[in-house]
Amino acid sequence: MNIVTKPQLELNYTLIEENMPIIYDNIIFEISQKEIIEDIHLLGYQIELPINFIEKLGIDSGRDPLYDLWAKFHKIKEKIPSIIDSGDFGVTLQSQKEGYFEYFVSNKGNTPLTYKKLKNWSLNKGEVIICTVEAENFNTLVLDALYKAQNYLFNIWLPTKSIEIEPFSIEYYPKSQENTVEIWVKKK
Repeated sequence: MNIVTKPQLELNYTLIEENMPIIYDNIIFEISQKEIIEDIHLLGYQIELPINFIEKLGIDSGRDPLYDLWAKFHKIKEKIPSIIDSGDFGVTLQSQKEGYFEYFVSNKGNTPLTYKKLKNWSLNKGEVIICTVEAENFNTLVLDALYKAQNYLFNIWLPTKSIEIEPFSIEYYPKSQENTVEIWVKKK
């Protein structure tokens, strides 16, 4: 289920410096850059949704098909051979269908994998910008902090820095840090 997120207008007037954490509204934000030296291969489920779904996240209430997709994936991920469960990856991709996007829930493996009806996607090596977000609990993280961080990264930080990115973003949920998500975007 989606919940309504209260806007945080003060954050719109703050420019976070790289590698300098900032605490805002009980949420810790930090932006850094990292070189991915090997391709990262992912295996999981994919869904296609209208773009206006993203525009309404954190604003409209109602059933969340992304939650359902994550639940479906978590039921089977332990059965998948060759998965390296270091954490979950959610990838937002540009769709071939006008007005839609694709969302991919996954875990990584050593090489491109195949398993039943699951799909593959790979992040090729290169430089990524990472916005790390920590919240007091997982629900606050995914229902409030993630929306605020994405909104800040895409609408404030990246445009202010004039950084061009590839047409996808990744949410990485490290297994060892339950209340943390990293938003990855790849520089062009």
